[in-house]
Amino acid sequence: MRPAWSVCAMTAAGVMVAAFAGCADIWGFHDGIELEVDATTGESGSVAPQPDANDEATLDGSAEAAADQLVIDATPDQGGDAGADAADVVAVLQDANGDEAEMDAQAIPADGSSLCDASCAPAPPVGWTGPYALYEAMGGPPPAPPGCPGAYSAQMDNGLEGLDAGVAQCTCACGAVSGASCGSPVVDLWSDSNCTTSCSTTLQPIGTTCTRPNFGFNCGGGVRFTLEGGAPSGGSCAPDAGTTLPAPAWQTSVLLCGLPPTVTPAECGGGGLCVPSPDPSGVLCISQTGASACPSGAYTVAHTYYKSSSDGRSCTPCTCGSPVGVACSATVTAFGNTTCTGGPTRETAPMGCSGDHIASAIAAASTPSGGSCAPVGGQPAGSVTPAMGRTVCCTK
Repeated sequence: MRPAWSVCAMTAAGVMVAAFAGCADIWGFHDGIELEVDATTGESGSVAPQPDANDEATLDGSAEAAADQLVIDATPDQGGDAGADAADVVAVLQDANGDEAEMDAQAIPADGSSLCDASCAPAPPVGWTGPYALYEAMGGPPPAPPGCPGAYSAQMDNGLEGLDAGVAQCTCACGAVSGASCGSPVVDLWSDSNCTTSCSTTLQPIGTTCTRPNFGFNCGGGVRFTLEGGAPSGGSCAPDAGTTLPAPAWQTSVLLCGLPPTVTPAECGGGGLCVPSPDPSGVLCISQTGASACPSGAYTVAHTYYKSSSDGRSCTPCTCGSPVGVACSATVTAFGNTTCTGGPTRETAPMGCSGDHIASAIAAASTPSGGSCAPVGGQPAGSVTPAMGRTVCCTK
């Protein structure tokens, strides 16, 4: 083995050349390499070293070698100690530089992903952020997701998905009829005892003063009569409307987690990012504000999450139709003579076939009662719309 001192007197440039020559056998250069080193250019004032008797390197005294040049033969020693000589040179290099520099004989892989001890994830396209870990909690209502766990400990955003609000619950009804009025009560005259044969003008009104009915020629002396309370008119019903909006319910709550701000992912093969794999899902996602289509590539599974909702539910106006079924009633005083004198008979209209004779009558004002209005409208309309959306696209 060549002793270390045989090259210790070299200048810095000489040491590097000697190291290269000594490592020639290690790196696979098995042919002899002759390197010429100027031993007189060292700034430290060192003198050219004397050749070692055990070295295979010789000082070439031919005309091609100048007197001030040292020629080192890196051809392997006959004794097979070229590897040991190379180790000596490395040791000398370390000693001369004053540090622990090492020379790695392995080639660096062309694919940087082999240097990533985590996951080499595709970088987000322009306009997207990430990659993120996605955590979901489901239920009705869903529980709040836990804090961001593991390597993805920075909460980037949260949202909701799966809105179920239902339609508005509407009621529409109408109150009692008010404001209706009734016409004068009316009388019909009949010539038979069963009030089946009319003998005069039908529906003759009876006023609030003495009124003499118009008897026809066919009525004779045995007139029977019937009374009606008068025709209702007008009136209205007040609508009674109600609206109930069920509370909007979300089915899923979401937490988007990123790497801490102090962590900057290294690049890996193909322009990717060296990031940890989210635990336990292993799903990585990218994000963009608003509703968007996922970009082509690795992040193709789309989710849309929202911060809130806008409630546009309502009920159509509730109104009431015209009153129907209003009844009018009145008290009618009938007399046997045409001057509304003599023994009166009080009847209440409406009244069926009467056996009493009527020659004149006086009626009190007719009074309306009852009736109803049909409700119109009061149907559900509108819906709840999610608001403040964010698109999240994941690897699966």
